[in-house]
Amino acid sequence: MNWKLEVHRRILRRIKRQASNQYEYILEHLGELEKGPPFSLLDVKPLKGCPEWRLRVGKWRIIFWL
Repeated sequence: MNWKLEVHRRILRRIKRQASNQYEYILEHLGELEKGPPFSLLDVKPLKGCPEWRLRVGKWRIIFWL
């Protein structure tokens, strides 16, 4: 199965405002997320009662759909 990761421009701008090490750390995790399941190396959980999933990267929470 092919995966495509789309990040909204507004979110990218917000991430870029972070310190460079945090920016790279977040992008690294997004790259791993783009590879698709299994997410064993990432802190990923389904949200209760919703089709969305949550990726935790430090103090950031990234909500995504599969």
